[in-house]
Formats: sequence, structure tokens, C-alpha cells
Amino acid sequence: MDMNTLQDALIRDLAALFKDFNLHIYRQFIPIRVGEDEDPEAYVPPEPYIQVKLADGELNDRDERQAANVVLMIGVCDHDPNRQGYSDALNIVEMIKLHYGANGVFGKSFEVETPIRWAISDEDTHPYYYAAVGFSVSASAIYREGVET
Repeated sequence: MDMNTLQDALIRDLAALFKDFNLHIYRQFIPIRVGEDEDPEAYVPPEPYIQVKLADGELNDRDERQAANVVLMIGVCDHDPNRQGYSDALNIVEMIKLHYGANGVFGKSFEVETPIRWAISDEDTHPYYYAAVGFSVSASAIYREGVET
């Protein structure tokens, strides 16, 4: 299975999960911030976002399912001085955990494996707050074509 297909299917699944939220979903990298200084009124910040990153993968045998490690980076911005923006990031983490914990299948051929790991940043980056969710995804095996002997 093509890893680009995996990433696209995961992005579609997350978009459906968060369809009622004003949340950006980015493939591998968030966009470079351009234009904020030139025209602050027209600038659209990338937050809140989920960054869908393929970290690495492994294929142990041609006839086994292959595994890809995925990291979902979450970023939110909250200017409120009470510094509770981390809670918004944790709410996104919880939705992801509940969704893939209940039914780990997406794109009809990919399966989220447990454990589902998560972390929250403990650095002081106010007004930006970050969290991450990580898991392995199994994908269909690569089959050998006819081997001549």
C-alpha cells in the first residue's frame, strides 16, 4: 500500500471527524507563515490545526501487513491570560483517542493499532499550546509478482 494513500485517507477521516469544528488539517507540514506583517486583516493563522505526519514504517515480510508510525501534531492558539489553551488541545486529543479506540479502521484498508500514545507540551509557549497523538497503522502487504525459477 502506498503511504501517500494512507496519509490522504487519514486526512479525510480526520476531516470528517472534525467537520463541525474550525480546524485545519495539514499534510506533513504546516504552511510557512506569510503575510501576517503585510496585511494582518487578511492573514489566516494555521491554528487550530492537526498536522498529519508519517514518521516511519516497517515491512517485515512481503506477505505480512506493513506498519507505518503516524504522529498527529495538534496546535491551538488561545490569547486568554488564564492560560487554559492546553485544554483545547487535550479535547482534540480525546476526540482522536475515542474515535480510533472505538473503531480503528479508516480508508477501508488501514487499521490503527493499539496502544494509542499521546503527549502534551509542558513548555511555556503561550498563546500557543501543543499536543500530539501517536499510533501505528497497519496496511495491506506487498505481494510478490510471479517469480521465475
